[in-house]
This record gives sequence, structure tokens and C-alpha cells, in this order.
Amino acid sequence: EDAGDEPWACGSCAIFAISNFLSNYLNSVLGMPYLNLDAATATTIFRERAGPQVEVRNMSVQHCVELVNSYFEEGKTLPLARGGSITFRLAIRKEGRHELHDAQCGNIVSVQLSPAAWVDHYGNVEGEPARAEDTQRLHCMVLESINDDGTVNCYNSWQGRKHVRVPSKDFEYVDTYCVLQVSDIEFSPSTFAELAVFAKDRACKHPETRQPRRHPSADAEYGRDKTFCT
Repeated sequence: EDAGDEPWACGSCAIFAISNFLSNYLNSVLGMPYLNLDAATATTIFRERAGPQVEVRNMSVQHCVELVNSYFEEGKTLPLARGGSITFRLAIRKEGRHELHDAQCGNIVSVQLSPAAWVDHYGNVEGEPARAEDTQRLHCMVLESINDDGTVNCYNSWQGRKHVRVPSKDFEYVDTYCVLQVSDIEFSPSTFAELAVFAKDRACKHPETRQPRRHPSADAEYGRDKTFCT
């Protein structure tokens, strides 16, 4: 499930990136297709929660993580694409700058835009329009892979430009990367059919109930052998 297309002149790229990360993590990394997050709805929820100020000023990854956790702390859940709901806790386990030796598939990366791309994307933002002379021109995406020549493939939130390479015409370099950790995953299947699938998992000790379940791999992290495939 893709998080959707980020509107032009919108500062919520971190929300889109984290929603794309979560969608792939819950489904592919944990190996459970019924944990398929409705990423587009999650993105809408978090953008509304962030408020209109996020449209004129970029939200940091840290702020976005706090936004997600505060949402769950209020007793709310996120919808799964096939029905049912899920909750979890999100944390930043590690951050790195410039050097990508420890970066992995699925990390959130902040990439420096070229002056032209920065102005093209944010130049019409009301109140704080982007300028070519701005020194910090960051855009959040999800790291897909690192090539042997050091170029980086990323999953983007722009319509028609989901898979991009850094450096390129619009993207100069990866400024920082962020390793996210997902823990305390609990979910409720929506149907008895999905509950039967879940019952086959070794973690299920009481398949006759439909109470929220905690997955035993909740603290797992992306490995270098994983492929980002939203």
C-alpha cells in the first residue's frame, strides 16, 4: 500500500515517508500479508493531526514519530487495508549523517534538493516561500538500496516519481538517515478467515478469541537482506 502522492508545496514529506516505511515493514518484513497498513488513510490522519502549519514548514522525522505515538496514546488505532486495526510504538533507534556505512533498506533519509527543485516544489508556499539561496533544502524519502558506485535509490512521495536516485538532477546528496524501530505491535483481525490464518502462526496461543494480538517479532528491525517493495 502506497501512502499516496504528496501535494506540491506541501511540507509533510516526513509523514509520507514514515507511512510508506510502515506499510512495507508491517507487511513484508514481518512476513504477514494481513498486516497490510492502509497507508493512504494513515497519511491523511497524520496530516490532519499535524495541522495546516505542516503545509508551510517541513516537519522533522522526530516530530513525526512523536505525532504517531501521541495518536496511539489517545487510544486510537490505524486501519488495515483488508479491515481490522493496528497499534504500535515508533522510535528512532539511530541517526547518521552523510556517511551511509550503517544505513539499511527502509531507513528514512533526508536528501538535499537542488536549488531549482527546492524553489519549484516550495517556491509558492504562502508565508515562507522557498528561495534558491536557502542552505537547508531537505526532503524526506525511504532508502531502497545503495549501489556499488555509492548512488542511492529512494522511494519518493511525488506523483510519477516514486523511484528516484541520489545524486541526480533534483537531488544532491543524502544529508542524514534515520533508523526506525517498531515495537509493541497489537492488531485485531477483521474476519474469522484472517483469524484462522493468524491461528497458524506459532505466536497464536488462543485462536478462539478476537482480542488484539502482539506479534513476537514486534521489535524486529530491517535487515540488509530485505527489499523495500511498497
